[in-house]
Amino acid sequence: MFDSIKRGTEIILDGIQYEVDRVKSTARRFVLIADEGAVQCELTFEQFSVKLARGVLKVIGDGESHGQCRNRVPGYLEHLVEESSEITKIPINEEQKAEIAYKKGYVESISDDTNHMVRGTRKQRYLIDNHAAEIRDDAQPSLSTVRRWFNRLKAQLGNLFSLLRKRHLPADQFNMTDADRECAQLEQKLFEHVLKKYFLRKTKMSVPAMRLKMVREVEESTQFRGCNVPHVATLYRKIAALPDFEKIRKQKGWREAKRQFPTGFTVEEPTYLLEWVELDHTKLDIIVVDDVTGEPIGRPWFTAFIDKKSRMILGFYIAMHAPNVKSVLRAFRNAVLDKEYVKETYGDFIVNDWPCMGLMDQICTDNGADLTADQTQSVLSGFCDVIYNPPGEPQLKGVIERFNRTMNEGLFHGLRGTTFSNYNKKGEYPSEAEAVWTLEAVTKIVHKWIIDEYHITPHRTLRMSPLEAWKDELHNMHELRMPRMDEMNQMMWKEETRSIQKDGISIHNLRYQSPELMDIAKQHGVRKRVDLLVDEDDLGSIRVLIPGTNNAITVPCRQSSYVKKVLSLKEHQRTWNQTTAKLKKGEKAVESQLIASRHLIEQLQEAERLSRNKAKRRISAILKASNSDKYTNTAVETIGITVSGEASCPDIPDEDFDHIKSLEVSNV
Repeated sequence: MFDSIKRGTEIILDGIQYEVDRVKSTARRFVLIADEGAVQCELTFEQFSVKLARGVLKVIGDGESHGQCRNRVPGYLEHLVEESSEITKIPINEEQKAEIAYKKGYVESISDDTNHMVRGTRKQRYLIDNHAAEIRDDAQPSLSTVRRWFNRLKAQLGNLFSLLRKRHLPADQFNMTDADRECAQLEQKLFEHVLKKYFLRKTKMSVPAMRLKMVREVEESTQFRGCNVPHVATLYRKIAALPDFEKIRKQKGWREAKRQFPTGFTVEEPTYLLEWVELDHTKLDIIVVDDVTGEPIGRPWFTAFIDKKSRMILGFYIAMHAPNVKSVLRAFRNAVLDKEYVKETYGDFIVNDWPCMGLMDQICTDNGADLTADQTQSVLSGFCDVIYNPPGEPQLKGVIERFNRTMNEGLFHGLRGTTFSNYNKKGEYPSEAEAVWTLEAVTKIVHKWIIDEYHITPHRTLRMSPLEAWKDELHNMHELRMPRMDEMNQMMWKEETRSIQKDGISIHNLRYQSPELMDIAKQHGVRKRVDLLVDEDDLGSIRVLIPGTNNAITVPCRQSSYVKKVLSLKEHQRTWNQTTAKLKKGEKAVESQLIASRHLIEQLQEAERLSRNKAKRRISAILKASNSDKYTNTAVETIGITVSGEASCPDIPDEDFDHIKSLEVSNV
């Protein structure tokens, strides 16, 4: 900073000419001598800078007189500053020197010989205009601004640093003592401590509250005792000077900071169709109702593949359940096969064609559990390469993300039962009360919107519609790689293991039987466990692997009329659960009737028992009456009654019951 001041440099200080005798770089001091060493003094670097800025100290060049100054201003400042060598010696950067010279020129233009401001507004404006024309200044300052510069310089007794903006003021240019520097460092340390503890976190504190925390730290902590607490405005300026990326990273997390300040990671554009395909899930912004009860059942999930080169939707799958392996595989199957089912299913409702088919080279997706599952990887990797998007780099699959937003805003936000994209846009709209769309209807209108609207609408990036881009690029491809149907069908089958019984194989409460299956049972025995494949979308038959071979047989379902109605496993399970619930409800009603009937039977049984005991007592009395020698002939003695008046009911063996009954008849 002071390299230009060397031994032998002549300076003028308070009207006295000195010569630099020594430069103490370590101690940051100059040793000055005058009158051949008779007078000697020392100046610190800071004192030297301040006196130089105030005009009290001037540097004299070789061969110059007492009143002349050395001009070391850079070339682009020479037309602005003349005879202002103090500016060239100020230890600041060139930009700050240019600012001081620029403002000083305007201040001097409205100053008279006595360093007072020229009187008269018109004259001052005239002088400012002349000075601006001399230096060719297109951004001429206003009169009030030049007056403010003049007053500031006068109030600081000619200190040129007063012309600098506050953020450009160098801290070491003032007469700061060591204690002042220590206090400034302690104040900065306190600010950083409170900033990290209370502001750079997810639940950040307001700036005024943060200042109160600083006051409390000064009062309670011995480390910061005696430290000055900055004003709230100072804290705002310091916080504004912090890097925005770091503030957002600390307060909102790394992902949000990466989203707002992307790293500039570039993605190469594909050169042909199906080279780069993106896969993603999203929830559709609409409430779906049950097709039987009409009650709201939630928002469906949408899984789709999109070709980045043409922006064509290759295939999709819509379901109410959360994304899983089957969702990905069904969408993949829909993407690579032809779309003949569209005309067969929807007829004239769909106008345009959907020509997309064929295997892709690369699939880019995120790191969801369903996408990283072993079954998904094993199936997709057999047809193409799977690239997983690195965390924090969403631009790798930005095309499918943007399509999801376009579809929700362009289609569903205008339908009844929409949920909109967020709570603020939804407001008080009753989405569930207004819902009318079933899952089948949503699937139908999604086909319509994609094929007849999105595919034929010109794309801003492509400068043509996705359908036109697909047809143009299709001519440049040699051939499309098509999968075999058996591979695609097997991809959707679920592996199970069951035992062969006498009546076939039972799975999911359905019975499958065929002569070929019984031949396997005859050869390997009943209860033989075999591997089989189940298509969850078609329960009409299963594939049973023949033990010891790679061949399989097709075994039809015995409830053929039933599976034609339900088709899928999901529909079958729902129907089975409903039927089971009804049976349980009916069983409860039958059970109450059975209990009542059983109670009546028990009552009848008890009545029969009492009747039989009564008959036994009557017969016993008759037998006693037949033996008259055992009883007196008094009026009290009655058949079956003892002298004491108690009934006599002796036990009668069952084998004598018929004989006793005949005696009873004879006595009657």
